[in-house]
Amino acid sequence: MSSYYNRQFIIRAVIIVVGVIFISQLAYLQLFEDEYSNKGLSISHIEEIKTAPRGLVYDRKGTLLVNNTNSFALSVIPRIAKEKGLDTTLLATLLEIPREDLIERLDKASKESRYYFKYAKVFNNLTPVLHARMKEYLYKFPGFTLEKSEGRSYNYLSLAHTMGYVKEVNDKELAKDEYYRLGDYIGKAGIEKTYEKELRGEKGAAFFLQDNKQRIVGPLEEGARDIETIPGNNLTLCIDIDLQEYAMKLMNNKRGAVIAIKPSSGEVLVKLSSPTFNLDSLYGINGGKYYQSLNMDNENKPLFDRTILAQYPPGSIFKLINAGIGMQEGIITSSYRKSCHGGASIGNFFMNCHEHSSPVGVLSSIQNSCNPFYCHFFVDLLHNSKFRSVQDGYKHWRDYVISFGLGQKLGSDFPTQRTGNIPTIEYYNKKLKRKNWVALNIVSVSIGQGELMITPLQMANMVTTIANKGYFYTPHVVKSIGDKGKRDEYTEKHTTAIDADYFDIIHQGMENVVNSGTGTLARVPNIRVAGKTGTVQHTGKGEAHSVFVAFAPVENPQIALLVYVENGVWGGRYAAPIAGLLIEKYLTDSISPSKKWIEKRMMETSLITPKEKEVKNDSIQ
Repeated sequence: MSSYYNRQFIIRAVIIVVGVIFISQLAYLQLFEDEYSNKGLSISHIEEIKTAPRGLVYDRKGTLLVNNTNSFALSVIPRIAKEKGLDTTLLATLLEIPREDLIERLDKASKESRYYFKYAKVFNNLTPVLHARMKEYLYKFPGFTLEKSEGRSYNYLSLAHTMGYVKEVNDKELAKDEYYRLGDYIGKAGIEKTYEKELRGEKGAAFFLQDNKQRIVGPLEEGARDIETIPGNNLTLCIDIDLQEYAMKLMNNKRGAVIAIKPSSGEVLVKLSSPTFNLDSLYGINGGKYYQSLNMDNENKPLFDRTILAQYPPGSIFKLINAGIGMQEGIITSSYRKSCHGGASIGNFFMNCHEHSSPVGVLSSIQNSCNPFYCHFFVDLLHNSKFRSVQDGYKHWRDYVISFGLGQKLGSDFPTQRTGNIPTIEYYNKKLKRKNWVALNIVSVSIGQGELMITPLQMANMVTTIANKGYFYTPHVVKSIGDKGKRDEYTEKHTTAIDADYFDIIHQGMENVVNSGTGTLARVPNIRVAGKTGTVQHTGKGEAHSVFVAFAPVENPQIALLVYVENGVWGGRYAAPIAGLLIEKYLTDSISPSKKWIEKRMMETSLITPKEKEVKNDSIQ
């Protein structure tokens, strides 16, 4: 009997011990094991991520440039869709996409929805037609839902390259930043990219209870777990949208760039790359097709931001810098004059020029854009006896050029910039295959040709520096972020190596260009305008490029700008009149009757052949 009770006691003890272990393990899993807790919680509720409203964008006068629009996204809980049986063929047909693309997105959604009952986006920004269609057929696809989301609306075609665009995050971006989930948008170019963190805000979340049949029965804990979204910061740009749009009209059917800067602050008033394209068409299911069509337009390159990525020879506008260097070095003086009769010989080299009065000094060399004058100066500087070698003289000259912000990224708030090319001594040693080269071997750089390559942004900054008599502020496109007011990072003054006094002579020469020289079509009634034309030879096909830099009023510059028109024949033909119209529009908010014919001609002239024009119009539409 005693043995029986002993066995009974042992069995009961074992059962109790096993029970305690089992209960302890359950308690541990429930209370301390995060993964189990999360999975258990996910089965009983649904988490709906709420995207924060992206910040809006305004121009300097308060005009709304970019806003958010109501849209819908198609989202899925992959496990439910799989368990209920998903007809991918039908769904792909309804969405008007290849079945392979749908399957690829569903696979990504499965990886995104790590827990069983968490929605993952499949498609963003459904068109109204697709949204209505999916709403009608949604009952056929268990596990799918239509979520409200925000789209992006760009109100001005002229700002395509400046604003950039947002696009769905890719796998690399998902892995890099936990903020994003499948289907989220991220800034891919322009301001949208540079100021992504400021614009995107902070996400929120809503949690809902569901029953054992996956039906929502109400908010979890009466919404106590919900997280409010924090909207992104609004941006105010330096851009004057009225002037920006006017520049686009003047550059219609032309390839090139326009940049206008406020000299006293470095604020970019206009930043136009032509031709442009429609940012709104990049959204939705068919956005990829539109992007490909733009990318395949190799003739016009509408996606290519010429303002900061194109590297052009500057042509004769570069002579302005050499005039300053020559005076600073004491080579170009009041008595420094050179003969030119359709060109002149410099050593055993003959430099061509157009017909103008001779001999020329510094003022007339600017007014008449004399090539031999600057070739002579360049040779005289590099072979000056104060330098140990021509190469030392060239380095000295190059240091002056670099002080104007050339040959380097300017530190502006653009996500991508090119440096251009102000050749180094090493560059020429390699190109010329010797180290004892002389000035005549590279004399073309003295007139802005040869190996010199400068971006339109740098050219605009160059003339801004000249307008300011030797200094510039970093050019920038965003004036303020949120309610923070003017930005401190762009208030540093950058000074050149040329004394301010020498710029008075350059200003006078530039004013002569507009009044009686090669840039008379840039004249503005009752406003003193200083400018310089450039006719740029290039290695591509077509006519020479037309270039013009200017600022006004001369006595108190309010605007400095560059106009670069590809294949525009010569500087005074297109670039100068466009610049003059922009100056008048900005300073007076009107165009005088005497210049209406110029305005009409600029807007109606096409420098794109009929076949090219057709491609361009397709890309814009």
